[in-house]
Amino acid sequence: TSSFPSGHMVGVSVLMFKSWEYYGWRAGIPATIATALMGWARIESGDHYLTDILGAVALSGIASLSTTRKFDVVTKGISTSDGGRLIVAPVVGANNWGVAVIRTF
Repeated sequence: TSSFPSGHMVGVSVLMFKSWEYYGWRAGIPATIATALMGWARIESGDHYLTDILGAVALSGIASLSTTRKFDVVTKGISTSDGGRLIVAPVVGANNWGVAVIRTF
């Protein structure tokens, strides 16, 4: 049976990302610590591998970015000092997935 991704980690990770977005570091740091402890507990219990945990956090990050109130930063990119843009986009294909970082000039 497959254990990827960890469902427990998806929920906790989304809460972590949203804590950073809405409440800043005062809520983000404790949420990050709680997420790390949950990940460690899932690995220690033998229910998941490290890749299951990291994959769940990555998927949660992509989901959180796609529903952010700062969605323009995600879709239009971040302005750079020389007038270009830096765009981070999820990549999902038939046999691969990941994140692409695109730099325009």
